[in-house]
Amino acid sequence: MLELQTERILSIVNAQLPDGEHHTVGQILSIPLPESVASWIHSEIRERLSDDVVASPHLSRATQTSSVAWRHTYSFLSTVIPMYRMDHVEARVLLREAVTIVGRYLVRPRQTLEETLFRNAELVSSDMIVRRLSTFTVYPYLPTLLRRFVTKERLDRREVHALIARVDVEVIRHHTAEDYVRLIDPLFDWCALGGSAEKTIPTEALSAFFDDKGFPGFRSYFTSIAVTRHRPELHLEEILVALRTLLESGPPSMDETVQASPDQKPHPPSRATEPAPSGFSDSIRRNIALSLTSAGIAEAPKRPPTGIAERFVMEQRNRFITVLFLGNEDHFAQFLQTLDEAHSWQEAARHLTDLLEQNALNPYAPEVVEFTEIVRRRFVQDEESTHL
Repeated sequence: MLELQTERILSIVNAQLPDGEHHTVGQILSIPLPESVASWIHSEIRERLSDDVVASPHLSRATQTSSVAWRHTYSFLSTVIPMYRMDHVEARVLLREAVTIVGRYLVRPRQTLEETLFRNAELVSSDMIVRRLSTFTVYPYLPTLLRRFVTKERLDRREVHALIARVDVEVIRHHTAEDYVRLIDPLFDWCALGGSAEKTIPTEALSAFFDDKGFPGFRSYFTSIAVTRHRPELHLEEILVALRTLLESGPPSMDETVQASPDQKPHPPSRATEPAPSGFSDSIRRNIALSLTSAGIAEAPKRPPTGIAERFVMEQRNRFITVLFLGNEDHFAQFLQTLDEAHSWQEAARHLTDLLEQNALNPYAPEVVEFTEIVRRRFVQDEESTHL
């Protein structure tokens, strides 16, 4: 679907690879790469090193004993990643794999995310899922919501597939055409980098994106527009109008197929009568739009005046210092100041994610969930009040 664009991007990247028989990851990451490609390379090398640590008969006895031990191991691996050395052929193979997988993720995020999370396994721990969710930096709403809703210690591929499907259904039901155009902005950028006209997406790639989300009925509508226009891609304005028409007809049911002849005027899918899918509580369904604020889909509200420290009592403060900050009061105070200086929930959420990784915290621990909710409400409460 994006083979031509991907090959053009790969040729641009390979042309900037330094001369020499060997390269370090640091040298590879120093060339101008799309952020999503650089992030994938960093995560892939970290995964290789982590696998070596886990497989080591002696080192694993120390690193797997506690979260603190793994936190130090994680910091060490992050330090040595730029020094990871490979020959020129390996570097080109790594770049091709990175560009190809990121391109595939842009078109089929659900399928590619599942493949990344499980690889060749059918059952994966929630800790491993959280670690691998950092592989991709585009379409961050899927990793963001998965981190929030995955509560079991281990999950199988079928469970994660169903959970991602429910997330996408809720996203469709609670967001506008304009929201979705903002969501696929990385796809516009990738196509432009690969030589397509600015703000256009090949119809096949756009259709595959919605096929991947379980809404194949969109394909017929997009295809009929492209046939009418006598070209294989759609412009941003055409996509926006099409999505408005499709969504105004009602949220489509999953795997709804719409048959349309290319020479007919496109007709949107009929209004779905099925209830919203099960699996989300009413509170989660009501707040899903707010959750997506942290994922960059909706514009985040401006910073409210109340400091975060004023939002919890002494007993909560002591628990947060002990559990989240490992007893370090100075780090706690500095982190609160950082959050107070954040201008949006999106920005604050990035700091929270860094804290979880830095201190090797379980994102589903009660104190972590409680602290996150206090921070979230600081940024969304004012916005909620304005809509009452």
